Amino acid sequence: MTNPTRQQQAVLRDAVGRPRLHLSTPHGWINDPHGITWYRGQYHVFFQYVPGGADWAPECSWGHVTGRDLVTWDAAVDLTLEPDEIDDGCWSGALVLDGDRPTILYTRMKNDAAGPSSRIAVAVGGQDMRGWVKETRHVLEAPAGVSEFRDPSVQRDGAGWRLVVGGRQDGDAVALHFRSSDLHRWSDGTVLCRRRTGPDDAVATGDAWECVQFIELDGWWVLIASAWTHQVDDGVVYAVGSFDGRTFEPRSWRYLDHGGALYATTTFRDAENRWCALSWVREAEPARPGRTRAGAMSLPHLLALDGDRLVVAAHPDLDRLRGADLPPEGPLPPQCDIELTASARTVIGGLILDHDGEHLLLQAGSAPVRRMNVRAGTRVRIVLDEDIAEVFAGGDVAVLRMPERADRLVGAGRDTRVRGFATTDAEGGRS
Repeated sequence: MTNPTRQQQAVLRDAVGRPRLHLSTPHGWINDPHGITWYRGQYHVFFQYVPGGADWAPECSWGHVTGRDLVTWDAAVDLTLEPDEIDDGCWSGALVLDGDRPTILYTRMKNDAAGPSSRIAVAVGGQDMRGWVKETRHVLEAPAGVSEFRDPSVQRDGAGWRLVVGGRQDGDAVALHFRSSDLHRWSDGTVLCRRRTGPDDAVATGDAWECVQFIELDGWWVLIASAWTHQVDDGVVYAVGSFDGRTFEPRSWRYLDHGGALYATTTFRDAENRWCALSWVREAEPARPGRTRAGAMSLPHLLALDGDRLVVAAHPDLDRLRGADLPPEGPLPPQCDIELTASARTVIGGLILDHDGEHLLLQAGSAPVRRMNVRAGTRVRIVLDEDIAEVFAGGDVAVLRMPERADRLVGAGRDTRVRGFATTDAEGGRS
């Protein structure tokens, strides 16, 4: 694999048309975020990275950036894990702090004689989150009958550790549960949760689960999974329920994103110990010709619970970048924050918002209409960043890729408010 040059690594937000509020790289392909950690006064974000091309490839590396908050990132992209003689691809995983020792558990992909295989392996880093050394032996492999075994998430469990990993078994999407006292020797896996989507199900939970997250929030347990069907519109689903120490019992299933662009959601604690989420924002298909970069991360999302529903809001770190009010009838800057009331039809560049009396309707270009269960009169927040729109309303979020950057707002009501953002410039300062 070609390593990125210093010029390729130069600046996270320098190219015209490249998102400034959403984490991206100047060159290469990025997807699945993972290992997000507040550590020694800064955030560390890791992600799947193909630095040598703008298309996905199985020979993935781990990219790594740091930032003093969740929307302002340092320039350099550090290559944390790379394919080598030990593994042919370093796929998604998790990072934990074992005492003062940062430890990664990741999906080791190997092209064996029988075909590609995935196992869970370990790498240990220095206290600066660099200098990672892979351990040769893997620590977990798929139990008999389980396929698509990948993307471990790991958390403390008393004096030990809990690992949850997704997969497929007997036609069901499954989440498997393992325990360990030392991150190396793991118990036999048990089925934490399984589900098969039926033809009458309102929420399609996929043929397999990827990037499974399992967290305790306000006394309840939440399982979040990327519902894999090998289709371009695979999405993120979740359920709130109870956990008896072995099995998760969901109350109901829901979609996390109502816009269709999010995948590979990962959860983490912020500097104030609040549960948050970050997801991969997929590119619009088909790919734009001549692209040199692809993929971005969502805005950081703050999570809360309302009954059996996750409440999603933009993280407060974003608010620190909001600038002065702008005239709604004027040209829109590439990054702006719009607040309006869900009622009349509003057009924001290639994004159309309407209301049918029961739902907020969203359409970006020729993509299918997306619906949010939002009452008329509800305040709606729309964060625009080049060709990415994140719509927050009624505690839900819809993330959409637009065919082009929005430059005008048409149909805004009197209570519409537009503000710009002081985004990060090429030198890492404010602009």
